[in-house]
Amino acid sequence: MLKVTNTHTKFLIHVSALLAFLTIHVLDVDARVRVRFRGLGLRNNIQNSSPVLSREQLRSCVRQQNRLNSDSVQIEQMKSRLKQKLSELERFEQIISQRKPFIDRYSQESVDSFNTLITNQRKLASSYNEELPTYNAQVDKYKILQQSFNTTCAGQSYYEDDMQAVISDK
Repeated sequence: MLKVTNTHTKFLIHVSALLAFLTIHVLDVDARVRVRFRGLGLRNNIQNSSPVLSREQLRSCVRQQNRLNSDSVQIEQMKSRLKQKLSELERFEQIISQRKPFIDRYSQESVDSFNTLITNQRKLASSYNEELPTYNAQVDKYKILQQSFNTTCAGQSYYEDDMQAVISDK
């Protein structure tokens, strides 16, 4: 009788629990929402009682806005890759669970085929677990930058002429 990987069942239970936990964090942020000023663009001859962003502040806000929007695209790409790997891991789990009862333990080919499935699942899980901390760090960094932008830039008034000057300078 040939030996099928013994740790398979423990591994599946561990991977399933880990994936359930990690999926929550992976789906935590929706970075597709573009950051916007939402402030009031004023004409130069309009008087305003609230503070107005200077050109330098506007320049900084535009840089922050562009960086956040660029980062959001990268985060979405990473998220998409992780979701794809997660789906593939779930597919592997299903295939392995379905095939396990039908393994011919006296056939080297049958055992090798099953063990190859497990090896491939482990490689994919390892790849997923290597990428996840990078994704989570990016999400955390994005949230901090977004909070900073919301505090200093979003909703602030600015002069339209200043905004045009900042945009044309780039």
